[in-house]
Amino acid sequence: MHEFITGQLFSVVLSLSLSGALTGILIAVVRPLTGRYFSKKWNYYIWLLVVARLLIPFHFEAGFPGLPNIHAPASTHNTMAESDNMIRNNGRLAQPDSAISDGDMLTRSDSSIPDSDNLAQTDSMIQRENEKQIDRVKAGMWTVAAYIWLLGAVLTLLVKLLRYFRFQKGLKKSCARICDSQILIQENVFCSRLQISKVPAVCESASVHSPMTIGLRKPVIFLPKTISCGDAAVTSCMSDSQIRCGSYSREQLQLILHHELIHVARRDLLYKWVYELLLCVHWFNPALHLIGRQISKDCELSCDEAVLPELTAYGRQLYGNLLLDTAEQQLSCRQNAFSTTLLENRKDLQKRLDGILRYKRSTRFRIALSACVLAAMLTLSACSPVWIAGSDPGRNPHTDFVDSSADNSNSVRSAGSSGDSDTPWSYSDSLKPDRSSDAWKVYDNDEMLAGKDISDTWYASVCSGGEQSFLATSFVLFGSDSFVIAYADRDIDVQISSSFEIQEGKFKIIHVAPDNSVVTLNDTGADTTSTVTMKKGRNVLKMVGQGGKVAHIKLDYSDIVRSDFVNVFFSEAKEYVYQVKNGLAPAEKEQIINALYDVDEEDASELFHILLTSQTSFTDDELCAFLIYSDDALSGRYLTDALRDRTISPLSADAVSAIMPYLEDGYRAEVLMQLPEEDFYEVFSENIFYLDSSEIDACLTFYIDRGGTLTYTMYDELSPYLDERTTAKLDKALQKTD
Repeated sequence: MHEFITGQLFSVVLSLSLSGALTGILIAVVRPLTGRYFSKKWNYYIWLLVVARLLIPFHFEAGFPGLPNIHAPASTHNTMAESDNMIRNNGRLAQPDSAISDGDMLTRSDSSIPDSDNLAQTDSMIQRENEKQIDRVKAGMWTVAAYIWLLGAVLTLLVKLLRYFRFQKGLKKSCARICDSQILIQENVFCSRLQISKVPAVCESASVHSPMTIGLRKPVIFLPKTISCGDAAVTSCMSDSQIRCGSYSREQLQLILHHELIHVARRDLLYKWVYELLLCVHWFNPALHLIGRQISKDCELSCDEAVLPELTAYGRQLYGNLLLDTAEQQLSCRQNAFSTTLLENRKDLQKRLDGILRYKRSTRFRIALSACVLAAMLTLSACSPVWIAGSDPGRNPHTDFVDSSADNSNSVRSAGSSGDSDTPWSYSDSLKPDRSSDAWKVYDNDEMLAGKDISDTWYASVCSGGEQSFLATSFVLFGSDSFVIAYADRDIDVQISSSFEIQEGKFKIIHVAPDNSVVTLNDTGADTTSTVTMKKGRNVLKMVGQGGKVAHIKLDYSDIVRSDFVNVFFSEAKEYVYQVKNGLAPAEKEQIINALYDVDEEDASELFHILLTSQTSFTDDELCAFLIYSDDALSGRYLTDALRDRTISPLSADAVSAIMPYLEDGYRAEVLMQLPEEDFYEVFSENIFYLDSSEIDACLTFYIDRGGTLTYTMYDELSPYLDERTTAKLDKALQKTD
């Protein structure tokens, strides 16, 4: 049992935990795009990839680059067994040096083995014993870590279950079954439509402050005590529109039942139970706890999305008001993790209201695109594990893991490396260059090398270093890439240090002089320090790869002192930005957008300003890109000035809606007020939650002053976002219209 816990079990748990976290990070990276363009249901169920990665200890062999292989230390049992092995030499048995006596040494000296061999053998055994002692310490630490994990998993499970049963017990004490016939009839209608065979019980309880569902085997819907229905005899004389239960109307109760029954139909509680139990096993991984919170948020958003298609515009407004009413309740009672609630966190309210206001049915194109992205992410998740391997007796811990691409012809050890060195990664078959492309030809063509960079692939793993150094565990370059561009006004000598291990293809470091002559500084990978004479003019240092896949690359060019040169740039993008800002190169929108990631925010804003003043048109995505990568305040001012001065064409309603989240406070209202009268109110009402009170007041004043009409329906739609001052002003405006 000890062997199983400290060896296989703990190693597998760590492997699955890291793989699951990487899968979750992958989903989080693409979330800004998928969250905007794909359905909420898709964004909810995509997290099942993390669940699958945490549950299934198998993967397809694909050898994706950059994924580490981590080895567990040998167990104590393995180390001791290794210590007991006897070393045979010339037919004699040699014991560990700790067991060698003076008599043994004398006997050996009289034997046929020379004294020098005896001493060498003794030194070797001492070294082996020291290594074994280190292995014992490592194995002991591994064992302690394994049992700490096991103890933490058991305690986490017990705490969760204890809280759940206490919560369930508290609910039962204060709950009462709701027997109102109209509510039960409505519940049965929903269950029939959602194909729920066993109708859940509906109860009221003072222990909950938001509608919720609990119970995996027999779900029960709990409503707060304030939702309990009044006496049927009292309410029967009222019309359906007048009937109210506590502080909720009959219509709101129908929405609540619909919402909670969707959770039941989709078995969201089973999803939560499985993930919470997995969190008990992986309690030590903070990334998985954050993922769990996001799953809960996406669960409610997807449930909202399932409710909205069946609602009219008034129904969606009512649903939004229901969430607002729920948020006003005291949410001090912490909801249990093994339950679903109508509103779990006030902080999520804005996203859910945004989803209601922006609700649109999915198009066929988006459905097809989401299916393609799902297939791609499923493949990446299945083929990209992090594997932690335990050691078996008699196996070398450096060779007990077989790389998933060991048989891949693309995986080649670097020239000159010993057979015992580990390949830092294995390269995928997909990382193959196009031999007919310019990126392949540039390596052997000095004229192309002297021109602008050409590359098909640039990939670095575990990359570090400052502005004047570059280090990467693994690096792929198909083409050329400038890492120093220095303008000199005189000849200056600098030292450039480089080293790398070529694993496949060709790779070199070069210097391009002002006369376009090319000098190779290092093409073998040996640790080299070259003295480079930077001639007067433009000097460029480049990395060039012809299908180049290298490991442990180190570049040091800290000897280049900025003050010695007229200008120094550490990428072509930064050089281009400087040239555009100083009128030395034309401002080309596509080239500037490609350079945005490599420049600071103020420079990005200045480039945006230059394009705006040149009357450049932008797509919605291009506007968002500039606002994301630039200084919000500067870019917002430049954009509003351009709109006000008619330097650029007025933005469309879709464009304004797209950039609202990225505009700084104070500029959102100005951009909205540049819209045509016929588009203003619709865009304003859809994005009102991005505005503060003063901006809302300014927009409404602007709308009314332009002759816009404000109906009572429109007023009701806006009222949750209005402060007292704006409400009073609108009341007066409505009275005048009457």
